[in-house]
Amino acid sequence: MRAMIAPLGAICVLTTLTACSSGNAATSSPAARTAASATASSTLAVSAKPRDGLIAFMRPGTAGEYDIWVVRPDGTGLRRVTESPVNRSDYYPAWSPDGSALLFERRKLDPAAAGGDEALYAVNADGAGFRQITHCRGECWSDGEAAWSPGGDRIAFSRATGPRSAPGPSLVAIDVATVGGSHVRQLTRPAHGYEDHLPAWSPDGRTIVFQRDTFSADGTAGPTTLMAADLVTGTERVIYRLPSWAPGAGLVAFAPDGRQILFGFWCIYGDSCPASSRSPRNATLATIHPDGRGLRMLRLETGADSGTWSPDGKRIAFRCHSGTGPTLSFKLCTSTLNGTSFTRFPWPVQSAEPDWGTRA
Repeated sequence: MRAMIAPLGAICVLTTLTACSSGNAATSSPAARTAASATASSTLAVSAKPRDGLIAFMRPGTAGEYDIWVVRPDGTGLRRVTESPVNRSDYYPAWSPDGSALLFERRKLDPAAAGGDEALYAVNADGAGFRQITHCRGECWSDGEAAWSPGGDRIAFSRATGPRSAPGPSLVAIDVATVGGSHVRQLTRPAHGYEDHLPAWSPDGRTIVFQRDTFSADGTAGPTTLMAADLVTGTERVIYRLPSWAPGAGLVAFAPDGRQILFGFWCIYGDSCPASSRSPRNATLATIHPDGRGLRMLRLETGADSGTWSPDGKRIAFRCHSGTGPTLSFKLCTSTLNGTSFTRFPWPVQSAEPDWGTRA
């Protein structure tokens, strides 16, 4: 079992927080009968066009491993928002629905080291108002990979739990809590040998999509399935089974209108990824409908992974690739879904995990 995922670059609405088809579609009878309605119900009627705000992403830190940075979509205004301390790393920035604050995880590089728990934190867009949101103690090993609900009142995240006497957590599932970190409840229930990671909310707030991963006995990433869970009932259904050549991939993101899900084929588990998962075909983003139909491989100007939508749904931001093998390097890029209006920002990144916010 793995407590939390390794960096991609390894081996290689109102929020109150500021005030404090592929043949992989689900076809079993219950899921098949509800898939069409899931697509329709996840499509929102938008009363006002959202305005594109800042892009948040990870860059190597000065003291810790990674810090959270933000930049305008035109590449100006680059600035650091968090500064992780020694033996810490800030991962997976997630904007509040109104673009005023960021949620992120702060993990230990050495889990055995003293000092604090691996939990979720928030900070205002200007870097002020740093606060801890969840508390991971006792049999909780780590909280991470958080996502804000569309209404701004709840969060979903991956929580690793199990006896501390064991070599690792026995359960990694998707949990839901209030935006202040209280009333935590487990949503998904992966079977033994499976782990649930990286939740994403549907725009109507009714469904959470996530990736269900497996690992071999030596810790190597295995087959991954994109799943959906009903927020009220917990009922799960399969959206898409990733091919065998794309273990440990996914990193899903809902389009703002709820009609498409963006995901990738690049293994996200760093040194636990098999070498075969680092081929050029893995550096691909795709979209799929929430019912598992309409798989579309995106033809971008460069290899790509870890994508996010612009608030207006017209563009995506992603980590883009240059070179292969020992010369492989990464930067932050934006483009339309068909590859036009391509922009590559000049500064290098390792992991990035971008999230594109609205304008506060």
